[in-house]
Amino acid sequence: MTDPAAKKKIVVVDDDPIMRDLYDAILSDDFELQLAEDGEAGLKLIRKVVPVLAIIDVNMPKMHGFTLCRMLRQEAALAATKIMFVSAKSYAGDIAAAKEIGGDEYLVKPFETQALLKKVQALTA
Repeated sequence: MTDPAAKKKIVVVDDDPIMRDLYDAILSDDFELQLAEDGEAGLKLIRKVVPVLAIIDVNMPKMHGFTLCRMLRQEAALAATKIMFVSAKSYAGDIAAAKEIGGDEYLVKPFETQALLKKVQALTA
């Protein structure tokens, strides 16, 4: 377990409470995790926390994940925040679009715990 004062901040934005619980179980020992249930709440939380990484679901109520990413990429204060999309959408076009709008990584659901950890560790290194 990492020293709480040294934990890097991650914000997870996902409308599925089971997924939020899963991220919490996998990541909370090593990272300071904050959770939001939709794109609008995620935008407010990311602006407040200024995390090293935002993990964003693509299809959410109130604000689509791509819209959230575009808004985050327009804010200078969040320029260093990495963005990883997580979605059941596995089409090459969706993955390419995510990168074009400023996403740093894309993980397809369902995913293996080790796949998530590997991508998170690489983005927060």
